[in-house]
Amino acid sequence: MEFIVYAAGPIAGCTYDGCTTWREALQKKFDELVKTGDRIRVASPMRAKEYLKDKIVTNEVIRNLTDVYHLATGSARAIMTRDYFDCTRADLCFVNFLGATAVSIGTVMEVAFRFHGRPTIIVMDENNVHHHPMIEEAGLVIPDFDVAVKVAANMLLPNISGISECPVGIPDYASIRARMHGLNHSHPEWQ
Repeated sequence: MEFIVYAAGPIAGCTYDGCTTWREALQKKFDELVKTGDRIRVASPMRAKEYLKDKIVTNEVIRNLTDVYHLATGSARAIMTRDYFDCTRADLCFVNFLGATAVSIGTVMEVAFRFHGRPTIIVMDENNVHHHPMIEEAGLVIPDFDVAVKVAANMLLPNISGISECPVGIPDYASIRARMHGLNHSHPEWQ
């Protein structure tokens, strides 16, 4: 069986490498975890956008695209159309807010697109600018990238061996597990 995970996260104000490195690492981690004939495939909003390699992605860069292919994949309409399609069709949305220094409007929209849909996992550090009750209620918030990858893989393929135990060094894993099962009383922020 194949599952699609949409990799949402800040793009505006980031370099191409800053946008793609963690998404490529996510795919690699899924590939390492899944040893069966099953597959978890990452859908990246940065695919087919190598033309942004030497740029910091800004609204001005997007508005100044002139090549027909670049416009078809990188214009405001193209971004909204494909990202909405990918985000809403994916089996799971994996949101990476780690280290964000400014609110990502596009990623916040993607979280909202998913609210009544399939599962969303949000990776977010403690003092992240995206901490907001609506973001925190729209998905399962996990503070650690590697733990979030394992939870996502286990959510999609529950019989993956070797990742069902509580990871060492993640003090609030019990809260994460409780949150997945709707036991909001286990964490003070979820009371």
